[in-house]
Amino acid sequence: MTIQGSEERIIDSVLPHEITHTIFASHFRRPLPRWADEGACTTVEHPVERARQHRMLIEFLTTGRGIAFPDMFAMREYPADVLPLYSQGYSLARYLIERGGRHT
Repeated sequence: MTIQGSEERIIDSVLPHEITHTIFASHFRRPLPRWADEGACTTVEHPVERARQHRMLIEFLTTGRGIAFPDMFAMREYPADVLPLYSQGYSLARYLIERGGRHT
């Protein structure tokens, strides 16, 4: 794996995100839905990064770049335009965590 960014960003966002992917892979022993994997991993990033995802979500949904939920739920591979997947996955993962708690 190659990671990029400032030392601060690597420590507070990139590593937590990538380590969470590893934990999920070890725990579930099979690929998670793309939206769930990226969305849940984004929830452990620095608050500045999470706020950026929220801003991008609003932009994507208001400009027609959003992904319809049935399409997003059915994805097995990353789409060509991957940023909406991250933003929408993060938004849904955050909603589910807030509704049921982190453990749920």
